[in-house]
Amino acid sequence: MAVYRATARRRAAQARREREQRAQRAWEVARRAAALLKEQFGARRVVLYGSLARRDFFHSRSDIDLAIAGVAPRDFWRAWSALDIIGGSFEIDLIAIEDASPALRLQLEEGIEL
Repeated sequence: MAVYRATARRRAAQARREREQRAQRAWEVARRAAALLKEQFGARRVVLYGSLARRDFFHSRSDIDLAIAGVAPRDFWRAWSALDIIGGSFEIDLIAIEDASPALRLQLEEGIEL
């Protein structure tokens, strides 16, 4: 039984390390995405929300959720496409703050400005 417990602890520690490394990579991608949105598409605000912003909820299949303000509607899909390229192994979900539902706007208030 002791061997089983030791193996379980090692596996849990390894999974925790991998999750932390993935979260760090996701943060790097989110920061690069915010810079791209501001520099190339004129975003005034970029807000990170969802599981990456709420660290305890981040898991191996988490994506990167970004909300933007100030990007012209005609440029939205080009911006989303550009994010798809830099996202690597991360899916990036993009929404316009102006189009967010009231419930999502409440969640965005707890988000992190990038």
